Amino acid sequence: MGLFGKLKKNKPETAQECVIVAFEAVPLPDEFWALQDRLYEAMDKCNVGEFDGNEIGEGTARLFFYGPNAGRLFQAVEPILKEYPMCRNAHVVLRQGGPGSPQTEVQM
Repeated sequence: MGLFGKLKKNKPETAQECVIVAFEAVPLPDEFWALQDRLYEAMDKCNVGEFDGNEIGEGTARLFFYGPNAGRLFQAVEPILKEYPMCRNAHVVLRQGGPGSPQTEVQM
């Protein structure tokens, strides 16, 4: 039962769309941490999703973003990525749904 005694309607769960940005990180430049800070701030301001963190290893770094629309996520982060030299050759995957869903690949 919800607020004021009304029943809550269960909304069907929608798959979170995803944007994954991968780039070479050997060695990991100091600007990486500034980039992450900017991306967290952008996600907070634009309200299109969330920056879910990174995965660093084996010469690459990956940044993960989740929200209801992969295209909007990418629109929010693309201008920031273009400002950082380390992202010039980044490989970006826009996934329209959960794992195994159709995806689009973009080369920065």
